[in-house]
Amino acid sequence: MKAVHFSATLIVLLAGATLADPPTDLPCIGGMPGSLETAAIVGDHAYCATPAGLLVLDIADPTQTRQVALLPAVGWARDITVSGNHAYLLVWDLGLLIVDIADPAAPRLVGTCPAPAQPGGVGITGHHAIVSDMGLGLCIIDVADPADPQVVTTVPLTGEFHGLDLVDDVAYLAANESDLYIVDVSTPAVPSVMNAMHFSGQVRDVAVRDGLAYLACGSFGLRVFDVTDGHNPVAVSHRVLQFDLSYSAWAGSVSLGGHHVYVGLQGQGLGVVDVSDPSAPVDVVRSPLRGTTMTAAIRGDEAFVSAGHGGLVVLDISDPVSPLNLHQHWLLGMVTDVEVANDCMLVAGGYACAGEKSTRSDDAGLLVVDLAAPQSPTVIGRTNVNTQPAHLACSGDLAFMAASYGGIHIHDVTDPGAPEVVGTIPTTTEGYAHAVDGDHLYTYLSGDFLVMDVSDPAVPEVIGTVDLDFHGDLAAANGVAYSTVSHLGLRTIDVSDPALPTALGWLDLPSGAQEPCLLGDRLYVANGLSGLSVVDVSDPSHPTLLGSCDLPGYAHTVACRWPYAYVAAAEFGEIDGGLRVVDVSDPTAPVHVAGFDIPGYVEAVAVDGSMVYVGARYTGVLMFRHDATTGTETPAMAGRLVNRPNPFNPLTVVGFDVPRSGHVSVMVYDVAGRHVRTLVDGVRSAGMHEVAWNGLDERGRAVSSGVYLARMVAGEVRGSRAMVLAR
Repeated sequence: MKAVHFSATLIVLLAGATLADPPTDLPCIGGMPGSLETAAIVGDHAYCATPAGLLVLDIADPTQTRQVALLPAVGWARDITVSGNHAYLLVWDLGLLIVDIADPAAPRLVGTCPAPAQPGGVGITGHHAIVSDMGLGLCIIDVADPADPQVVTTVPLTGEFHGLDLVDDVAYLAANESDLYIVDVSTPAVPSVMNAMHFSGQVRDVAVRDGLAYLACGSFGLRVFDVTDGHNPVAVSHRVLQFDLSYSAWAGSVSLGGHHVYVGLQGQGLGVVDVSDPSAPVDVVRSPLRGTTMTAAIRGDEAFVSAGHGGLVVLDISDPVSPLNLHQHWLLGMVTDVEVANDCMLVAGGYACAGEKSTRSDDAGLLVVDLAAPQSPTVIGRTNVNTQPAHLACSGDLAFMAASYGGIHIHDVTDPGAPEVVGTIPTTTEGYAHAVDGDHLYTYLSGDFLVMDVSDPAVPEVIGTVDLDFHGDLAAANGVAYSTVSHLGLRTIDVSDPALPTALGWLDLPSGAQEPCLLGDRLYVANGLSGLSVVDVSDPSHPTLLGSCDLPGYAHTVACRWPYAYVAAAEFGEIDGGLRVVDVSDPTAPVHVAGFDIPGYVEAVAVDGSMVYVGARYTGVLMFRHDATTGTETPAMAGRLVNRPNPFNPLTVVGFDVPRSGHVSVMVYDVAGRHVRTLVDGVRSAGMHEVAWNGLDERGRAVSSGVYLARMVAGEVRGSRAMVLAR
């Protein structure tokens, strides 16, 4: 996916230069979540439960919210509540996380209780956390010492728990299977089940006020019960919600504000119900929102709506009949690819899916994130292409984004705040990564490999095609395209003449070859369960496997910054995925030197300086700092050969570095290994030298367009360089 191109400027190999010991420290400094499950509003901050961890937003100005921190805790965040200087975050498989938020800009994990591993909701009373959990039922945890939370007791209850409300030492637990449990927790060590109610429909959420319990019951709408006597609750009303829809709205959450109930309608927005007469609730209005409405937190005349991939939506509800959308703090949605340039992160993300009753949630496309303040990334621009993005490749001010079953959309990102789709390329193989090199884009259409001229992005044009017996992920540079094919390995394609692409070479690799990264004369291939492979492509007609490294997880893609390869590895079975850092300074023996486990489908990685950006499909993007001494030698320099320009017509200058005085030869060969021209054959002093080649063979005849190899021998030092003649 990532191709790193070096300019043809000659680079001097410093004598005696060595690499520092590889750094193993890999701190996660933040990131940006993909979605938002629920939020607790305290003062000028929203504390949000997300699949990437605890997200803190500054909401002092509700029309311009701002991310101030992300404490990574990757998993399915279920609920959050705040008491004093601590936030209590429930994360599936991780349990209850206690976070010190005395400084909202620097949240700090202080304690964890892993017992509730399948949690639903949480509330705090005194020094105790009340947690609903599918495995334990009701779990009561002593949090008097936040650093050492301890389970006090559990009450076996059954159900798929979701919402929980805690009022006057009574816990109300919503269980999806049509149950509502009412439990007295006034004596935490000896909780008492007051009632277990069962009725038709689901119970997704519950909110209690003034002795009345309001239940969100899925397609069964809103139920109201008098729970003044928790042992004998009395039904007050039941209303199937419809609003302006032609079918029953799906009630997923419930929040209270004044004489109104605010009902989360999943993909249908936020519903407002008048309950001034609880015995006769009235549908007032439905406020359509972009995203998937999960929950709402009410603060005075404002509703802070957790909208899934839509992030946080702030509504002015001073007039409940006409809610006013003040602001939407977008998140990244389902992340499938990431690129970084010019203090901006480009993300193929959002979310597009078929919604209920043939409606759609169409918020998928390219998102542009401002990284000027890394701790406060902000979506400043976005497009909508109506189908889920798959892969992203960039060239200059253009971003080429492949969308599943929707072709490749060409974006002009000259103005990051207003990206614009300026052209489209129809394709049928969006499952593979395309590649861009200069004015050419390489992709597959049905059974064909295509070369496209994208110099005019509004009118992309097919200029070359060849029928190949494979499809794969692509990288390209200097007149060669590299296609990694899961069941075949590596295939190289000569594209020096864009009108006549030709199969060039091949190399068998372990089954599972995924996306490649080209760095100088080496190709780094994410190889599924076989980890990382390093391939010498200095002679693209005969690529050679140099070394490999086993890695935890399923290696999906790779990005490079010499001397490290950064591999995005997806979860596989019981093996966690995550970021894997491999030292490739010795390509014959790459070494796994650092890592960070990330559950789920990790499938994108980008590198910019010391920053590494990792995209996980449902998590979002996490940011890591990998401070490393990069040394001075790159794979391209290891061969001690460069040429400029490349491609060329008719003349190129070959630069070669002689490590010590002695006999040196520099010769040109074609891809079949036949000798074409001798450029140097004699004694040269140590240092950099240059020689020109004018595209003629030994007899002074012009050779045809194609890939040629410059090979240098200087004592024990050997190097080669692929040169592209494009007449």
